[in-house]
Amino acid sequence: MASIMASTHSRASELPIPDELHSFMPTQQVISGIYAADDYILVFPSKQPYMIRVPFKSDAIKRSEKFGRLDEQVRIPLNSGMAPGDWRGLYADGDMQIVWDANILQLLILRKKDFSPVRVSTPPIDLLKPAPDRGGEPTKTETSRTRSAFHKSFVKISESRFTGMVEIPESWGKDKGRNFLLASRIKGFPLLMMTCAKDDAATCVMTRTCTLNGGFPSKNGYGIGLGIDAERREVLMANSMTNRIDVFHFNSCADVRHVSSLSLPTKMPKISGLNIDDRGRLWVTTGVMDSSFDTNVFYWEKTQWRDSGGLKKHP
Repeated sequence: MASIMASTHSRASELPIPDELHSFMPTQQVISGIYAADDYILVFPSKQPYMIRVPFKSDAIKRSEKFGRLDEQVRIPLNSGMAPGDWRGLYADGDMQIVWDANILQLLILRKKDFSPVRVSTPPIDLLKPAPDRGGEPTKTETSRTRSAFHKSFVKISESRFTGMVEIPESWGKDKGRNFLLASRIKGFPLLMMTCAKDDAATCVMTRTCTLNGGFPSKNGYGIGLGIDAERREVLMANSMTNRIDVFHFNSCADVRHVSSLSLPTKMPKISGLNIDDRGRLWVTTGVMDSSFDTNVFYWEKTQWRDSGGLKKHP
């Protein structure tokens, strides 16, 4: 039950260069993650104990109105009281929002109305199993072998082990609870599944290793950020080796098949984070600002990245 299978040939489409109404510069230049809501954006500076709230008015016709002025960006402290976090993203749970950490997968629960902290949770990561395949659930031997290999790879990386997280739509499966996909830098385990309680999305456990069929050009590649196209059962994940966004069709955790790629504009720096918001906009952050782009946060409308003809609907 391997986690990475051989790469397959697939089409690629280059994204258009974003104009100034589709890009902005936060007060911190090194950004590792992003979350976009209807009227605000949260960006996560690399290895900092805070996130930055940026106003967002999608229908504005000037950048200063769309993303506000620099002095309107607000720092929101993130302190779990545990190990220093490398905060990368956020997911919602009713009146709460849960920020996740890239190092040991701390989950910091915040009140949605004011981002005040409630509690912190750290999901167990040593109970995962291979995904079930046509033969059924893995054997005890297969599970033991997988857990041993995961632990050995996990301890070899001292920081930034997890690079993306996104919730799997309930319509995609019949599993109990709420399920999340995690992109990781842990060698041999590029995609994992975490399951959380339906009535408490911060009570979670790492449950599965998922199998990627194609997408990475070498064993040293890993995914950065995750986005979901619920209608097409597709998962988007940036590729650390190619600076492309790989698109995978999600049949099941045991069969996540590479179907296409999106290339960033040629001069754009390396991707550091990725998110798809509820309106289908594709958001990308880059780790550094390039002189060609006086910004490091970009987005494309759904019609630009998905419906423009570059990505065909999966049969």
